[in-house]
Amino acid sequence: MLLKKILELPRLREEFGRIREIAKGEAFSITLSGLNEGAKVYFISLLMSEAGKNFVYVVPSNAEIERLSPSLAYWIEELCSSERKGESFQLLTFPYVDTEAYSSAPPHLDIIRRRVEALWTLTTGKRWLLLVSAPSLAYPTIPPQAFASRAISLQVGGDYPLYLLKEKLVELGYQREDMVEEVGDFSCRGGIVDLFSPQHINPLRVEFFADRIESIREFDIITQRSIREVQGIDILPMEEFTSPCNPDESEPLRNGVAAYQHRARVKGSLAGYLKDCLFVLDEPSLIEKGLDEQHQHFLQRYQFLLSEGRAPIPPHKLLTPQEAIEKEVRKRGVINLCTLGLTSPFKKKGEEEFSFPSRSIPSYKGALSELKLEIERNKKQHYNTVVLMPNRGRARRVEEILRDYELEPLLIDPRESPLPDSPSGPLKGRLLVSWGSHQGGFCLPSYRLVVVTSEELFGKELHPIPRKKPKSHRFVSDLRDLKVDDYVVHIDHGIGIYKGLKEIKLNGETKEFMVIMYQEGDRLYLPLDRLNLVHKYSWVKAFKPRLDKLGGTSWHQVKKRVKSSLHNIAQELINLYAARQLIRGYAFSPDTVWQKEFEDAFEYSETPDQQLAIQDMKEDMENHRPMDRLLCGDVGYGKTEVAMRGAFKAVMDGKQIAMLAPTTILAFQHYRTFVQRFRGYPIKMALLSRLQSKKEQKEIVSRIKGGEIDIVIGTHRLLSRDVELCDLGLLVIDEEQRFGVAQKERLKHLKKNVDVLTMTATPIPRTLNMSFMGVRDLSLIETPPLNRLSIQTTLLSFDEGAVTSAIERELARGGQVYFVHNRVQSIQSVARLVQRLCPYAHIAIAHGQMPERELEEVMIDFIAKRYDILVCTSIIENGLDIPSVNTIIINRADKFGMAQLYQLRGRVGRSDRRAYAYFLIPPERSLSAQARKRLQAIKEFSYLGSGFRLAAMDLQIRGSGNLLGREQHGHIAAVGFDLYCQLLQNAIQELKGEPLEEEVKPSLNLGVDCHIPRRWIPDANLRLMLYRRIASAATTYEVDKLSEEMKDQFGPLPFSVANLLECIKLKITAQQLNLLSIDRKDHKLIIRLRPQSVVSPERLVELVSSRKAELQPDGILTFNLPPEEGRVLGEVKNILNRLI
Repeated sequence: MLLKKILELPRLREEFGRIREIAKGEAFSITLSGLNEGAKVYFISLLMSEAGKNFVYVVPSNAEIERLSPSLAYWIEELCSSERKGESFQLLTFPYVDTEAYSSAPPHLDIIRRRVEALWTLTTGKRWLLLVSAPSLAYPTIPPQAFASRAISLQVGGDYPLYLLKEKLVELGYQREDMVEEVGDFSCRGGIVDLFSPQHINPLRVEFFADRIESIREFDIITQRSIREVQGIDILPMEEFTSPCNPDESEPLRNGVAAYQHRARVKGSLAGYLKDCLFVLDEPSLIEKGLDEQHQHFLQRYQFLLSEGRAPIPPHKLLTPQEAIEKEVRKRGVINLCTLGLTSPFKKKGEEEFSFPSRSIPSYKGALSELKLEIERNKKQHYNTVVLMPNRGRARRVEEILRDYELEPLLIDPRESPLPDSPSGPLKGRLLVSWGSHQGGFCLPSYRLVVVTSEELFGKELHPIPRKKPKSHRFVSDLRDLKVDDYVVHIDHGIGIYKGLKEIKLNGETKEFMVIMYQEGDRLYLPLDRLNLVHKYSWVKAFKPRLDKLGGTSWHQVKKRVKSSLHNIAQELINLYAARQLIRGYAFSPDTVWQKEFEDAFEYSETPDQQLAIQDMKEDMENHRPMDRLLCGDVGYGKTEVAMRGAFKAVMDGKQIAMLAPTTILAFQHYRTFVQRFRGYPIKMALLSRLQSKKEQKEIVSRIKGGEIDIVIGTHRLLSRDVELCDLGLLVIDEEQRFGVAQKERLKHLKKNVDVLTMTATPIPRTLNMSFMGVRDLSLIETPPLNRLSIQTTLLSFDEGAVTSAIERELARGGQVYFVHNRVQSIQSVARLVQRLCPYAHIAIAHGQMPERELEEVMIDFIAKRYDILVCTSIIENGLDIPSVNTIIINRADKFGMAQLYQLRGRVGRSDRRAYAYFLIPPERSLSAQARKRLQAIKEFSYLGSGFRLAAMDLQIRGSGNLLGREQHGHIAAVGFDLYCQLLQNAIQELKGEPLEEEVKPSLNLGVDCHIPRRWIPDANLRLMLYRRIASAATTYEVDKLSEEMKDQFGPLPFSVANLLECIKLKITAQQLNLLSIDRKDHKLIIRLRPQSVVSPERLVELVSSRKAELQPDGILTFNLPPEEGRVLGEVKNILNRLI
């Protein structure tokens, strides 16, 4: 195709042919100088397609791996795919482990996944390019033979003992769980094994019949439903090194020193995996420097540990020496990429050098007229210009823009043939527009080729990192987490204690019952097909409710009292909702051309959740009803971009916008972000906070009142009486829960008839419930931003060595550190301790009792990297976005609330660099139960986008507080949060004029075996969850879908489960007919009708006469049943269907 022909033109040049022939040999050495970063990956990919070898592309650090891999992926796909040879190339990445030298902490899961996947592919004989960071060449790994022998290969139709698979998975580092929710999990249910291997995008479900593999299916991690079938899989280890099998030997591996001694004993190197390949060294002098720094770092840690009386293995016995690496490289052949043409330490005698002068492409952001002139100059000089955008939509937009500038671009789909109107003729002076993931434009004058990317046109474009889906935690319990001795609430009988499940056989029918203990030890045996009547008691963990008496009246009185109170609350909610509907606000105009241009200038790609939130916000703004939308998204997830688009829309209609932030630092951050984003538009902004002098504040207040300011951003200073907003159209509130009572009263006045957008990372429970009840609209942003990595969270008892190690590790990679100590009285002594541990670091102190100006200066100096460590209080909780700070150490983390811990941890990890959070705690035995629960939750929710889930967890740990007034606190405690929500929703429905029909609960006793056998699903909580879902099914369609899901997850349904599902269908039909009960006695079926039954009299008479049934005056129907047990349910179904 045309694009490929132009990109492959360099192959025709003589010097390229010479390089290609040299690269086909052995033990050669070539230096290519002059190529910039964008040109390097293009040229190497072009050479790879011709050399007939695998390539090992070495870069100085992990940062270069992340930066170059999208570009290499594009060029390999574009240039190296060869249909005529039937070859396909795979890009592999092999990052360096991100743990401290001699540390027992495991590498991040993503690092493990990529390293393991690369090692496996290297053993399979496929064609590949391995992108590897220099320190990984020296770091030990498992030898190839040992690694290959550990993988498990499974094929459909093959045999593999099921018991052995379970044992092997544990040996490979997989964790057995009730349900697979992340990489490294596996679960077993009868003859089905679910697992999530690191090299797969989706988890896998392996179904056995005895030891024969019947099927292998990918399944969705959220729905747990199968997606597609596969014929075979390879299950890879979850780690490169496994612990010894001997328990006595594995115990010391908890110590980092012992772990490294174990690695040295089984030491292999990456070189052992590399066959038929050549090395590409990107900036050899920097690679040499990286190897030196790695060795020095290990040496420093080695000496430190020796001084503490520990005996680590020396670095020279652990790391591959640099001389050995250089020898390995020279033996295989090497291409040195030296932009400046400097001497390479890997250079050989007789090396050939080639110079390819290239130049970078200047930024045309906001100056496309300059791009037009450059393209016209290129055309006159017969240069071909290729414009690469990240996606098809952006490429089409750029093509339109270039046509508007009277140029003649040709849009090329990289996956298809040229368009029908592609011009013929010489390949000179062409202008092509296409799409791909390459970043970094370049110009190669000797080849008359110019490549321009979106980075030069719109700014840096980030690319998504493949990541796991978030766990499917629910806000209201589905009983999956119910434990014996937990409190439960039965709608009719009140609060009791769950005592487990018990199977009972009655009249030949085996059923499983939930056992609930009430006052005086009385026990209720609840059939599990009525589990929808039970809720887990959710309230403050430390609160122990009073048990009700089985058959007593107290529970009914409590329910009556709560319902009465809820009637008032529901009326208030209804009034609030109705008031929102009745108030006439301002309806904003549809998007303008400027709005589209403003949004197109966004330098990143919107996440799907962002797009949905923006769409919902605009629909609200264009409606006459005032917007009241809660935007809930994790720290750094793009909430501000959503707000800025709303602000721009409001400005286009001549309205004023006010944005409120809880702290001066956060207001300053927002102001700086807004100014940068709105640059180039005639929009006036101001910042109003205590950071300004009195004179400056007075002037800004005057300009706000006069309508001279379009967007004002400030703290609670904006809520002062002297501030008069002029024609306010949009109010944006960041973290509303952090404002005081008086400030919230002022906010209520401002909100009356303007559109309000509230942003939060961890909403308080009251805010959540207002959204759930429909009083506020809710938008969730749970999709991680591009190139954002989850934060590795570690709980540690305070240890000077661990603190020093964490700080030194961050400073060694050029980063900065937050050390949070939340007591102003002792912060100076803590700063002295940190200074003693890190004598070479520059340390600053920040806390809320400092004068504003002094605090501002400290923060600005820290942002400018004049300090390495900031010892501070929680004042940074809603602080500045500083990408260079990627380690936070929180002293006495047990003293912080969950939302605080979550916000503090969110201060790091604001870039594409791995971030670390260390929670320092006293010995675990001295932690309160509540603190232990908080810390466990915050550690568990380390994956991205978990702020909303943490808010729900926080509800159970500390209680929901005041939903709509403090008086409700006791009512929630009396009935539990889940039932309280249900009763409130019922009250709202009733007041809306939708009275709840009295729920008909027909009983069904047919004497057939209907239960979930323990041998089929051994886990009691999983059975409970399924019973709950079965009992809650409202239609036969829901039951059928549930049946399919159960077959998929657990295998063929046992006879008793099929009966259970059929009985639920019969109960649904009986409920539709308003029947009282259906019973079987011997060979008789007895149906009791209610007076309100909806059975047609004509159908009833017809059925009675045709079946020779008996109909008694009191509404009792009696039918004869067949003697065969297997026909009973079918016969009952037939009878009920004829009554409908």
